[in-house]
Amino acid sequence: MVALAVPGVTPSVLIIDDDADVREYLEDVLRMEGFEVTAIYDPTVAVARIRDERFQLLVVDLMMPKIYGLDLLAQIRAFDENIPVIIVTGYPSLDTVMASIRLGISAYLSHPITPTELRDAIARGMKRKRSMPDPD
Repeated sequence: MVALAVPGVTPSVLIIDDDADVREYLEDVLRMEGFEVTAIYDPTVAVARIRDERFQLLVVDLMMPKIYGLDLLAQIRAFDENIPVIIVTGYPSLDTVMASIRLGISAYLSHPITPTELRDAIARGMKRKRSMPDPD
């Protein structure tokens, strides 16, 4: 079990990925880690969901139709600079790694993603979030 941001509270994660198999895999792993999971396939509704609901972690696919993952991340960072974000991709590149880092990601994972890699990325993101001041 990953160290959680708030003891006694079930942390919630939003997965944004257009690939149903990837979404299901990530959901399974995250549920086993004790997260409450919401998964969506349409990145165009992600910003509204993030504004309306309280998520402790985001998992964002890089290559999606309608909105490129980094463009979505930039939209999210416009109103929430601190939420941990894990980028997942089947098409890793140095350019997208560097652009992701500039947008403050917690981790950048390329497929296939093992449960251990995801668990470690979550732990880093949650640790980073705990070290930041709460904007509320």
